[in-house]
Amino acid sequence: MDKQYDVVIMGGGLAGLCLARQLLLYTDKTVLVLDREAKLPIVRQKVGESNVQVQGHYLAKVLDMEEHLFHEQVMKYNLRFMWKSGASEGRNFEDYAHSYIRHFSNIPCYQLDRNKFEAELIRLNSENPRHRLIENVKKLDVEIQSGGGHQVHFELDGESVDIEAEWLVDTSGRMRKLSGRLGNRRESEIKHSASFFWTEGTVNIEKLTDASLSEIRKRPERASLGHLPFWLATNHFMGEGFWFWVIPLHDRTSFGLVYDNSLVDAKEVSTKDKLLAWLFKQFPLFERELANQEIIDFQILRNYSHDCDRTIHKDKWAMSGFAGRFTDPLYSPGGDAIAIYNTLITDAITTEDEKKLAPKLTVYETMMNTVYQSFVPSFQHSYNALGDQEAFSMKYVW
Repeated sequence: MDKQYDVVIMGGGLAGLCLARQLLLYTDKTVLVLDREAKLPIVRQKVGESNVQVQGHYLAKVLDMEEHLFHEQVMKYNLRFMWKSGASEGRNFEDYAHSYIRHFSNIPCYQLDRNKFEAELIRLNSENPRHRLIENVKKLDVEIQSGGGHQVHFELDGESVDIEAEWLVDTSGRMRKLSGRLGNRRESEIKHSASFFWTEGTVNIEKLTDASLSEIRKRPERASLGHLPFWLATNHFMGEGFWFWVIPLHDRTSFGLVYDNSLVDAKEVSTKDKLLAWLFKQFPLFERELANQEIIDFQILRNYSHDCDRTIHKDKWAMSGFAGRFTDPLYSPGGDAIAIYNTLITDAITTEDEKKLAPKLTVYETMMNTVYQSFVPSFQHSYNALGDQEAFSMKYVW
């Protein structure tokens, strides 16, 4: 094992693997990725399965993953938002009113099977001799040095290892290893939580109805809407204080509830059975599909939003993904933030002139913080409007 690397990335999830590929494609730097898991990717559900245009462009064009995305992932038919209409019980798909973007975006977006995508990133990165991925890392610790040349210590197979890194980037996710080490964590004003799970196979929401196949096919509104499948969208079922996602993957469907802690009682959705009971009450059409389905990998994230004082520094450390800041999954901004942060970090790492680096990083930190802060007021105060179609539609357009 080499004892010195240009860049050490702590965390082998989406943010870290994408950054490693970007560095390998556009720089001559040596890259070491460290992760505590015994085998990557971790085969379980991960948030961030739906992306929007900034990340869609970043993954396809900047990281040159377009062929994989079109062959192995699901191309996304934009966003759809749905509410129970009138006095209907909501047992059938046609009982719901919709707000949506009609056409495909001219920048393709995707529904990501994160496990499949991360596995392909690992395969491609590992083909480059300037890259190394080390899994099953224990007792990872760092000593931050002024001006770079950081000391990284860990155990591997019971033996101590010491590495020097010119740049250190934390992509350790919710562990937030570097911000904890630096003591620069900040609480977020957003107090939201999520419960989510998978089922096997594709759930076609348009078939959650008593209508026949012929009636579904001949719905009058299809004359103006066209015949693109609704289930290809990221579908959101809306209510006061919450939204429930339905995301298609190649061989699974992802479901998840996101809610304001002050408007939804976390105890009511804290287990798989409780969440299903809550869901069938709010949106009865799902009972016909999910009552007898096996629920896979149920998970909970409580108070997932967080902030920190700084995410990139002239002493040559940085943070990306969940390791730094995260607001909220509505509109899928997390992947966009990864795309923006990773690109700024890559540019900083390639800036050799120390006199240019410090002022550049002042601008970059301002940009990174602005990306986060621009979403905070919208998410912090608006979940009580999610149940009103007119109010939400105006909010979304804005």
